[in-house]
Amino acid sequence: MSFKVFLFASIFICAAYVASCQEKSSKVGAAQKSKLVCIKNAGTEYVSLESIAKDFDAEIVRSGYSVTISKSGVIAKFVSKDRYFYYNDCKLFICNPILLWKKKLYLAMNDYESYVQPMFSPKVIANSTPGLKTIVIDPGHGGKDSGTVNRLHRLEEKNLTLAVAKIVQAELKLLGFNAILTRNSDVHRELADRVADANSVKADFFVSIHFNSADSKSARGVEIFTLTPAGQPSSYSSNRTASDSVSFAGNEFDHWNTIAGYSMLYSMKQRLKFSDRGVKHARFEVLKRLSCPGILIETEFLSNNVVAKLFTTQDYIENTALAIVNGVYRYYLNINAISKLRS
Repeated sequence: MSFKVFLFASIFICAAYVASCQEKSSKVGAAQKSKLVCIKNAGTEYVSLESIAKDFDAEIVRSGYSVTISKSGVIAKFVSKDRYFYYNDCKLFICNPILLWKKKLYLAMNDYESYVQPMFSPKVIANSTPGLKTIVIDPGHGGKDSGTVNRLHRLEEKNLTLAVAKIVQAELKLLGFNAILTRNSDVHRELADRVADANSVKADFFVSIHFNSADSKSARGVEIFTLTPAGQPSSYSSNRTASDSVSFAGNEFDHWNTIAGYSMLYSMKQRLKFSDRGVKHARFEVLKRLSCPGILIETEFLSNNVVAKLFTTQDYIENTALAIVNGVYRYYLNINAISKLRS
C-alpha cells in the first residue's frame, strides 16, 4: 500500500468524526451538565438520551426500544438493556445497561462522561491532548509463554504477535513515528517490564498485540480492550465489586483510551472486514500502570481453524499489521484535530 493511498484512506474515514467535533465543541462546556435530564436508579445516576441529543444539537430518532442520535455524518444507536452502543457501526461497550424508564432511554452518567461525550464533544475532556510521537508496540507472550496454540496449522500466538508487531514498527517508522518494541525476539518478558519500558521512554501510546481463543471453534472477530474506568465493572463482569473502586495510573487517560479504541476498531474493521466484537474494558496488567493512553488488541481467534489458516500466509499477516497501522494513524489524525479545536 503506497503512503499516498494510506494517507487518503486514513483522512477519509476520520472526516465525519472531526466534523462532528468541530460543530459541537465550540458550544459545549462542563457547565452544561446541569442542563441534562437526570434520574437515579439503584444508586446510579442516569441521563436522558433525549437531553444528550439536545445538548449535542443532534437529531434523535426513536423506534421502539431504541434511540438513534445523528449529527454531521456521525450516527450512534442505543438499545434498551444493552451494555454497548453503536457509533458509526462500531460496537462500543459501556459499563452499565441502558435503562428504559417511563418509555424513555437513559444512559448511566459515568458511561456518558467516559464513552459518549469524548466521541461527540472531545473539547470538554479535562486533561491536555496527548501528543503522538513515540509508540510502544508490545508483541504479547514470548519465550516459555506460547499463548494460544493452533496445533492443526502449527501456529503459536507468540510468533504471530512478533511477526505482526515487526511490520507495524517498520511501517510506523516510515510514517515518521518513533516505534519501539517491548521484545524483538522469542524471549519471555514480565508484564510489568513491558509497562516499565513504555513509561521509561515516555511513550505517547501503547499498543499490545494478542490473538484470541475461545471454547467455540466458530468464534471470530477482533476485540479492542481499554482500561476499565475506576468504580465501574469490566465488560465480562455484570456486578461491581470492591476492587472496581481502585483507580490506576492508566485511568488518567480514560477519555483518550476511548478515542484510541474506537480509532483502532474502525480502521481494522474497514480493512479486514471482520465480525465486530467491539471495544471492551478490562483491568489488564499492561494497561493499569501506563503513563500514556493504551489499548490491547485481540487480533482474531487462533482457536478457529478457518481463521488460523489465514495466518499461515504472509499476505494476511501483513494485511493485519497494516490494519493496525491504519488505526494508529487514525488516532493520530483525531487527536491532532482535537488539539486544534482546543487551542
